[in-house]
Amino acid sequence: MILNLEPIDLKALSSALKILVEVREIQLPPNEAPFEYEPSRTVLGEAVETFGQYIEDNDERENAVRRALAWTLNLNDRDLLALTLRIQMPFPNTVISDRRRFLEDLWQSAFSNWQVKDFDPDDYDIEGMPPIESWMAVVFQRAGLKVPSE
Repeated sequence: MILNLEPIDLKALSSALKILVEVREIQLPPNEAPFEYEPSRTVLGEAVETFGQYIEDNDERENAVRRALAWTLNLNDRDLLALTLRIQMPFPNTVISDRRRFLEDLWQSAFSNWQVKDFDPDDYDIEGMPPIESWMAVVFQRAGLKVPSE
């Protein structure tokens, strides 16, 4: 079943995430988790507030960012990690659960519940990007990671 739906604008999400420059500067000590290490937790909390303010100040981009972030949060873990690496989401590690939690926190700050009943990301065309399967292995390889199985 192919639905005639508006494409997801991942550039809008990527641009919104790029304003979170302080997250790029987080230096985690070995074996520390970003939400457990106090300096990192503080920076991530500030970034969440910054994201909420960005959405509030850029209402013309709100719908595009909302749709792209909801689509991203509904991806399975493997695809979410591949996508966040592809769009160079600022984050101090590549642990899928940490990245998902950060994105969920961003959503809560700016919007609300991201889960959509019966949502299938494969029903959407992605503007300006080929299907995930065509670039996923390369992104994981560049990040020094093994492609996780679904």
